[in-house]
Amino acid sequence: MATAIEAWHDIAGNTLHISIDEDDRDRFSLSLRAMRLNQTVATAAQTTAQSLHRDLDRAHRDGLDQYGFFLQVTGSRLVQANEVDAVLLPGDLQFVDMAQEDRSVATDGRTTTLYVPRDLVESDVPEAWRLHGTIIRSAAAQVFTNQMLSLFDPTCAWSPVMAGFLERSLLSMAFGCLAELQVDAPGAVGDRVDRSMRCRIEHYIEDTLADHGLGAQQIGAEFGISRSVIYRVFQIHGGLHRYILGCRLRRVRRLLLAGDERTISELAYASGFVSQAHFNREFRRTFSVTPSQVRLQQQYTGHNPVEASSLDLLFRSVAP
Repeated sequence: MATAIEAWHDIAGNTLHISIDEDDRDRFSLSLRAMRLNQTVATAAQTTAQSLHRDLDRAHRDGLDQYGFFLQVTGSRLVQANEVDAVLLPGDLQFVDMAQEDRSVATDGRTTTLYVPRDLVESDVPEAWRLHGTIIRSAAAQVFTNQMLSLFDPTCAWSPVMAGFLERSLLSMAFGCLAELQVDAPGAVGDRVDRSMRCRIEHYIEDTLADHGLGAQQIGAEFGISRSVIYRVFQIHGGLHRYILGCRLRRVRRLLLAGDERTISELAYASGFVSQAHFNREFRRTFSVTPSQVRLQQQYTGHNPVEASSLDLLFRSVAP
C-alpha cells in the first residue's frame, strides 16, 4: 500500500518539486478533494509541513495553462514568487500563474484553490501574468474567499445548475479583484513605493499588531514616507485601517484554530483590540461565525480521501 508521501508525489509530483523534512516524514498526512465546475476546477487540501518548488523548466514542460487563486485556510506559508517574498496567513488569497516559477514553505494546514484557464482570465484581465504571486487582501477578496470555501461546505449539495451559477459568481469576483490590482500596479502609486516596499510594510504591520497605536503615523515614521503615500498604497486593501483590522482578526482566528488556551478577550487584546464589543462585531461580520464557534471548530478534525489521481490530469481536464 502506498504511503501518504508516495500518494502525494503521484498526485503533484508532475508539476512540483516536493521536499519533506526527515522529522516530518513519519507524521506526513494528506487529504485532497477536487471539484470540477464548468470551466474551472477547485481543490481542497490538508497536508502536513512541506516545501514546494515549481521551476521554469518544469512549468514549461508541463504546459499547464491555468491561473490559480490560492486560499490559505489554516496554517501558514512562506512564498516566493515574482522576486517578492511574503507570508500567507489564514484568510490570505494569492494569485499564481502556473507557467511561472514559485516556491513555498508550508506548515501543517488546509488550503482551497480555484484553477481557471488562462484565456478565460486574460479575456477579462489582459496581462494578468504580471500579477503572479500577488497577495490579495481587499474587501472584495473576502467575499470571493467565502464563496470559495462554500464549494466544499458539507452542508451544501451543489446541483449542476447551481454550480454553474456559483462559478459565474466566483469568476466575476475573481476578475474584479485582479482588475482592482492592475489599477494599483507598480508605478500607479508613484515611484517612491514599489511592491517590495509594500511587502516590507505588511511584514512590519504583522510584527506590531499588538501595538494599540499602530497606524499611519507610526508606519510613516518607521519607513520615512508620508501618510498620503501610505493611504494610496493600501487603497487596494480597502484602506490602511481595514487592512490592519483584517490582520488582527486573522491573527485571533489563527490562534483559536491553533488551540491557544487564553480567553477570547485576552487573545483579542494581545492582537491589538481595545474594545471587546468592536472585536466581536467585526469578527462575526468578517468570518460569519463567532470566536466561540471557531474555538469549537478547533476540536473538529476531518480527513477526506484523495479523490484525484493526478493534479496534472485534473488541470488538463479544464483546458479549452
